Amino acid sequence: MLGGVSAASDADTLFRGIVEGVAITYARVADELRSAAPHILQVAAAGRVSNDHPEWLQILADVLGRPVTHVTRRRATQRGTALLALDELAPDAPRASRATGATYEPQPAHVEHYAQRRARFAEAYETFRRS
Repeated sequence: MLGGVSAASDADTLFRGIVEGVAITYARVADELRSAAPHILQVAAAGRVSNDHPEWLQILADVLGRPVTHVTRRRATQRGTALLALDELAPDAPRASRATGATYEPQPAHVEHYAQRRARFAEAYETFRRS
């Protein structure tokens, strides 16, 4: 769902809107998970978009209001699956360290901006859902 799009919207503006929408959706999921995992230790992001456009991680940190660390390892999902298997098969086996890049700290002015955008998103979402 994109709002405010016009003929004057260029590719960069559309990309930014999509990235912000994805970050807001991640924040909605994080809100739902908070009751199951209230003491989240760290937010780490991996994947093609994170590797190709690491600047999006600043947006994610600002939307979440918490630091986000860039995981630079390719095939991070496969590593996660292997770690889950190791927890069952060899819980005491040492683990290789995670390959990480920069950690993006939330910027207070941006956190407030995105809190307002999240409220607008929630309102638009509810309107869309009801129609």
